[in-house]
Amino acid sequence: MALPQIMRKLWSLEEVLQLRKLVKQNTPAHLIARKLNRSMTAVRMKASRERISLRLMPSSRSDLNGESR
Repeated sequence: MALPQIMRKLWSLEEVLQLRKLVKQNTPAHLIARKLNRSMTAVRMKASRERISLRLMPSSRSDLNGESR
């Protein structure tokens, strides 16, 4: 019995550039996946291969200290 084939959608240059832009804008990974019409796994794997960190960065120094604005 043959195994089912997995169809992979290749990443275009425009998609990679948009991934970089969305990460730079501090967009959460689940929203990036939705905007690019990709799975969370696909976004994480591509970010890893492109050496892009998906960790959210604090928007100000007060966020680092746990203070509210």
